[in-house]
Amino acid sequence: MKNAVLEGGFHRGPKVSIRLGLHRNAGLELVYVRRGRTRWRVGETAVEVEPGSLFYTLPWEVHGGVRPQQPGLEIYWVVLDVGQTEGRLRQPPGLGLSAPVWRATARSLLSSPHRCFVCPEEVGSTLMRVAERLRRPGPEEAARRNALLEVLLLDAARL
Repeated sequence: MKNAVLEGGFHRGPKVSIRLGLHRNAGLELVYVRRGRTRWRVGETAVEVEPGSLFYTLPWEVHGGVRPQQPGLEIYWVVLDVGQTEGRLRQPPGLGLSAPVWRATARSLLSSPHRCFVCPEEVGSTLMRVAERLRRPGPEEAARRNALLEVLLLDAARL
């Protein structure tokens, strides 16, 4: 099964401190901040990130922490393979959204002026499940991840 996720994982624990300087990802990054608050930026825009927030960036967007060291955060993240053509998102491999549904999802993500949303708990929980399942090998786990990613992308676009 093709893998929609280029990379992902989580940082959690009471003494976790994340180094997050300015960077770009090779795909669409989705981050769920479960605990802690911070200020991140996308380009020149600073964004307040509260607990329970979903934050996303497009492949060509430079982003990172306003402060390079981010103490006390619990985050879960995935970077999805959507290509790197500015202004265009291709459906990640292995996902089965219909063409019209994918186009609407991509259009919503591309057109939003905001990159951070306080989200319902089930949206954060879905991203957490995807990030945790990245450590589990096998085609059945890949199928589960891809199904969860479809739901996550639809929810992110709706937010």
